[in-house]
Amino acid sequence: MLDWILTRFRQQTLDDIERARAVVSAADRGHLPTDSESIRKLARILGLAVAPNASLTETIQQIRSYLKRSGQY
Repeated sequence: MLDWILTRFRQQTLDDIERARAVVSAADRGHLPTDSESIRKLARILGLAVAPNASLTETIQQIRSYLKRSGQY
């Protein structure tokens, strides 16, 4: 819980945003990543609340929505 709170107030680095863009772009081309835990970790770094059992497509959709909301996509 504390990690989630801290990530909400932490400034996302350019590397995190670029990685998120790359993941969404690859998913749009049909190349889903195989390591779903690393994608969930990226979403948490971005400050998103991701369920431990969330599917890969759900997590990528949350990342895509975050990028659109923040004007990064």
